[in-house]
Amino acid sequence: MKKFAALAGSAALLLSMAGSAFASFSFPFFSQDEATVKNYARVSNRVYTKANTGYNELGGKFVWGGEILTGAAGALSGVSNVVNANELGCGCYDDLYIKNKASVWNSVTTKANTGHNDLGGMFVGGGLIDTGDAGATSAIENIVNTNLVGGGE
Repeated sequence: MKKFAALAGSAALLLSMAGSAFASFSFPFFSQDEATVKNYARVSNRVYTKANTGYNELGGKFVWGGEILTGAAGALSGVSNVVNANELGCGCYDDLYIKNKASVWNSVTTKANTGHNDLGGMFVGGGLIDTGDAGATSAIENIVNTNLVGGGE
């Protein structure tokens, strides 16, 4: 029950923040024997995350040594959507109507880059390019159209 409360709270927060999300609940008779639930949601996420210590350049006509030293580049993107989550604590198994419709679109780009560093010129006499590690991670979780129906009192 605590997990569902957290899930429902997350869903309410998400729906309140998403401008294109819409949900409606209809309980016409408020009885223990009948229930009607209608949900519609349209969620669109576009996330772009980039970490970059690359594209460094040391150059000229004459280069006598020089160093390009960069640290690590890391990028993390995370998307979590909980859409159309319903919990009914009624004994309404015979007269239960639930209609959920959802459209979820995720577009996530995650990049980490320490490359494209250049040490050069017409005449180069030594030099050093030392970059850190690059790592990128994306995680997407969508929980859509979840209905929990329990017994009435």
